Amino acid sequence: MEAIGTLAGGVAHDLNNILGGLVSYPQLLLMDIPKDSPLREPKTRYYRPVAA
Repeated sequence: MEAIGTLAGGVAHDLNNILGGLVSYPQLLLMDIPKDSPLREPKTRYYRPVAA
């Protein structure tokens, strides 16, 4: 049972690493694209700032 828990934790960690990259990459792109660029709109679909 402990081994299954360890395996599940490892899988969750690996998945989180992948998702972290997918979530942060559009934000990095938006920092470099001018606000009036037509390339900006498709990236905003995938990035919504979290309310503080």
